Amino acid sequence: MNMSSEHEKLPRQAINLGDTAQIKRVLDEVASQVVLDAGYPENFTISNRKIALGLLTCGFALVAQFYPKTYPHITTVQILCVVGYFLLNTLLQVYMMICERDIILFTNPKTEANTGICLSTHLPRFADKYKIVIACSESKSSSAARPPMVLERSIVDWFYEDGHLADDVFKKDVVKLLKQYESAETRKELKDR
Repeated sequence: MNMSSEHEKLPRQAINLGDTAQIKRVLDEVASQVVLDAGYPENFTISNRKIALGLLTCGFALVAQFYPKTYPHITTVQILCVVGYFLLNTLLQVYMMICERDIILFTNPKTEANTGICLSTHLPRFADKYKIVIACSESKSSSAARPPMVLERSIVDWFYEDGHLADDVFKKDVVKLLKQYESAETRKELKDR
């Protein structure tokens, strides 16, 4: 059975409409699923690099903790491990700030003709405006880069008073935004020819 069809069959629980973090999490999950269901395969490169840096960082901590010698003989090793742990953890945080930003999903191209996309969202604390941005995953200097498509609406348009998400309305809005992005992509390709 397909994972997305299992995901759709499960009823969503009502959420606390005063908790913007929970609202953002629910909307992010559904928006990501809509993009993946549209045929864009997820790109795990950035996640894999984060995992590798995290494992390397943990390796320094493990060496410092379980080095086979006793205290007076391992002072240098412990200092090097603590410094290595600090540097790699800092590198991991900087990598996440530079590469991820507010992006919740990186995809590969759906076909050879188009590019992958970055799906980013933003919901400020104590605000009701949820912003979805679909942008090209290619670098800004690339000729394939296009202007991003943005949808910003109030979350009250997508939630019932009892805290349940109006899935069909939200999915329809995300699909419409994705189609606008794809049609702009097609127009740019025809214009470049």
